[in-house]
Amino acid sequence: MTEENENGELICPITLEIFRDPVKAGDGHIYEREAIQRWILEHGTSPITRQTLQINDLVRDEQLRKMCQRKRQLSVSYNPQEDRVILPPLQNFVRNNHQVNPEITNIIQTNFNMDNISNKRLILIILFSFIFPSSLIIGIVQGLKSSYTDEIDITSTYSDTLTSNNSYINQTGISYPGIYYYETIQVNISVDGFYGFEIQSQSAISIDGDLYRNYFNSTDLSSNLISYTYKDKKYSNTYFGNFLSSNKYILMITTYFCCSQGSFSLLVTGPANVYFY
Repeated sequence: MTEENENGELICPITLEIFRDPVKAGDGHIYEREAIQRWILEHGTSPITRQTLQINDLVRDEQLRKMCQRKRQLSVSYNPQEDRVILPPLQNFVRNNHQVNPEITNIIQTNFNMDNISNKRLILIILFSFIFPSSLIIGIVQGLKSSYTDEIDITSTYSDTLTSNNSYINQTGISYPGIYYYETIQVNISVDGFYGFEIQSQSAISIDGDLYRNYFNSTDLSSNLISYTYKDKKYSNTYFGNFLSSNKYILMITTYFCCSQGSFSLLVTGPANVYFY
C-alpha cells in the first residue's frame, strides 16, 4: 500500500481530516463520528451512496482510531471543529556538556596582548565586530519578512443568484423531495496548495453544494464526487483540502430545501488567485 493510499484510508470523507473517533456506518464507509452524526441528522442519507443511515448503526473502529492517533503524532493536522492547528511533539536534543579547559583559556588570554596589535588592526577588528552582527540581524529580519509574505493567503470571490432560470434537478427519495435549482462553477487552480472553499448565502436561503473533479453529471450525482462540503453554519458550507493545478474542479451550488431561490457568494482562500468559469 502506498503512502498516499494509506493516508486516504485515514481521512474522513466529510471533514477531510485524520480520524479522531472513526465509526463504520451502514453504507460500509468510515466517517468521523461527530461529522456523520450531524450529517445523518441533517440529511438522513449516506453522503457517498445516498442510502438511508441510522445513528444507532454506527460502530466504532478501534484499530483505525489507534492508527490515526499514531499518524497525528508524526504530522501537522488541522482540527476544523476547534479551528486549531496541531503540531507534532518536539524532539529532544542532546545537550553538549563539554566544558572549556581553564588552562587553555588562560594561555589564550596570556598570549593576547593588546600592546602587540597596531592601531589599524584594532580599528578593523572593532568595525568587523560591529558590521557582522548587524548584517546578520538584517539578513534574519529580511528572511522572516520574506517568509511571512509568502504565507499570506489570497481570497478570490464569486457571486451570483439562483433563480428559476437556472438548471434544476428533480430530487426524489430524500428528506425534502422536489425541484432543486443549481449552478455549476468551474474553479481553476493556478498554484498547487491548501485551499479553503466557503459558500455563503446572501439571502434567506440555506445554501448547499458538492465538489467534483473534472466534470459534473446531473444524472449521476455520485460520479466524480470528491467530498461533500462540511456544513458548520446555518447559512454557510466550507470545504478544506489540497488542490492541484493539473485538475479541474467543478462546484455545484444548490439549496438545502427544494424550490428555493436567492443570492450566494463563493470565497476561495489559498496561496494564489483562482479563476472561475
